Amino acid sequence: MVTRSHRRGTWIGLAVFGVAVATSGWLVTLSRPATSTSGNDPVQQTVMTVVPGVVTALPAVGSVIHQGQTLFELDGEPTILLYGSVPEWRTLAVGAPPGTDIQELQKNLNQMGYDNGYPLPEDGVFSVSTGYAVQRFLKAKGLSPSTQLTYGTVLFSPGPLFVSGLAVGLGSTVSAGAEILTVTSTQRTVTGSYAGSGLAVGQRASVTPDSGAATVAGTVTALTAQTSNGSSQETVTITLAGSPVLPTGEITAQASVVTARVKNALAVPVQALVALVEGGYALEVPTSRGRERLVAVHVGATGSHNLVQVSGPAVRPGLRVLVPTLF
Repeated sequence: MVTRSHRRGTWIGLAVFGVAVATSGWLVTLSRPATSTSGNDPVQQTVMTVVPGVVTALPAVGSVIHQGQTLFELDGEPTILLYGSVPEWRTLAVGAPPGTDIQELQKNLNQMGYDNGYPLPEDGVFSVSTGYAVQRFLKAKGLSPSTQLTYGTVLFSPGPLFVSGLAVGLGSTVSAGAEILTVTSTQRTVTGSYAGSGLAVGQRASVTPDSGAATVAGTVTALTAQTSNGSSQETVTITLAGSPVLPTGEITAQASVVTARVKNALAVPVQALVALVEGGYALEVPTSRGRERLVAVHVGATGSHNLVQVSGPAVRPGLRVLVPTLF
């Protein structure tokens, strides 16, 4: 048995931790993907009118339009954003055939509080109570109260919209089907190259810009293999959670992706490991005689907070190990 008596440090009890293995650090490009109109391929969406008129209000480029807010106005009447995956395509009123568009409308009316305290059944049937909720909604938006929702009064989108461009100016006279503005999703993504292994779609990630902006959580949503000069690497796309206020374009950031996770692992600070001459690692533990001895350990996942997973016959919760102090 090898003993050691010249290392100085702090004794700690071996505890159970969760160890997450992460890869990190690359130059990333931050972008704002466009709204997808079909499938998963994002494309820019153009907002068009369904009736002719004079443009009397437009949003500012760079603004974000949320549920219940006005996208633009024609002849003083707003077109309002609601959330839903099925686009508007007809006037909705009592007697209209049931459909997903009505169900979307009912859900929006409930979420915005126009149900008068009695949530509408989100069943896709345009009931009398749905008509009254529409009436309250229109009145609140400065429109003539009516129990029907005229085609063109609202525009459905899966979520908030970022105004990326304007096709017309205030005072322009437009015909039905004219382009008014272009919008994209508010969701943000980062892309970067990685030459390691272990990445997979769905893994959790975090991105910390070197500019000092706060770390943003995200998820790996795409991996594209590339080969350059005989070496292979992957282009990694991380979709960020929420709508972080970050610049678009190329930035320097630390992107960390959790590639493996070990629950209830016995872990120690990596400094506690002692490299053995014969190979492998050990931990320094006290003996009953006040001296120290080395016990061989198997090293597993290395994760955040400078922790490393260890296992072996002598490893147990509460085992005291020496963590050396650097002077």
